[in-house]
Amino acid sequence: MVLCSLVKQAGGVEGLCKRIVKDGGTDVGEAELVELITTTAKAAWPHLTPAAAFAKLFESPGGEMLRRAINVCKGAAYPATPRIGQTDAVGGQDALDTVGEDADESAALASVSLAH
Repeated sequence: MVLCSLVKQAGGVEGLCKRIVKDGGTDVGEAELVELITTTAKAAWPHLTPAAAFAKLFESPGGEMLRRAINVCKGAAYPATPRIGQTDAVGGQDALDTVGEDADESAALASVSLAH
């Protein structure tokens, strides 16, 4: 139901895709977005199979925003907005600093416990 309200608020699937691209992230998963696009395409071309209808819409000149939104969803490892209790990922120099700490592969492997 949350997904339906997002689509309604955005004015349809195309509007939702524009918002996803503009925000650079989303809580909508790639599979969910593909399903929404397929449903929209199937309504426009009911005589086509779901896959053919999706391809027709996705590959159309107007499908650029759909393609961009799916790419954003593919890369969305985290939601666009932080949630309560969500920790930040380590990146940048902090991530590089940890590489040097465990540069000795045998020491890193020895520190891994295989106990169940």
